[in-house]
Amino acid sequence: MTARTKPAVVLRSHPVTVAIVAVLFVVGVLSIAIGHRGLLSTSLDGVGPSDIRERHWWALVTSMLAAGSVLQFVIAIIAAIVGIGAAERWMGSRRTLVAFLVTGVLATAVGIGFELLGTAIGEFWSSSVHGLVTLDPLTPIAGTARYEVARWRSWPSVS
Repeated sequence: MTARTKPAVVLRSHPVTVAIVAVLFVVGVLSIAIGHRGLLSTSLDGVGPSDIRERHWWALVTSMLAAGSVLQFVIAIIAAIVGIGAAERWMGSRRTLVAFLVTGVLATAVGIGFELLGTAIGEFWSSSVHGLVTLDPLTPIAGTARYEVARWRSWPSVS
């Protein structure tokens, strides 16, 4: 394999990684450039308890695609390349995409559920963050990488 063909092979062999990194990059650069206003505002991209109550299911997905800060954006891009790339190499594209979406949506929904439960019983922390929204691409990235590690550890060894 020559140096000229290697990037093309990597791009073709990791389509989910490339797609997720591309979406994170485009959304991140646009969000930073326009200062998280308009369609890329935190209140529209993020997810909070009000979104769950109003059945805005898409907020569970959009919150996975935008970073809350420049530092989180840089970390998310690096983590996606490394973590999702490794997961896709071990699990394949379809399983990687499912793992990314399921872990991101479920983790966000469970987190919001705990926040709503805490608010209902008067727990201080839940009440203090009740009006905030979440932007977190790192949760589905970490969940996908963790799923890949769990599969790798259960792989039968040949010694």
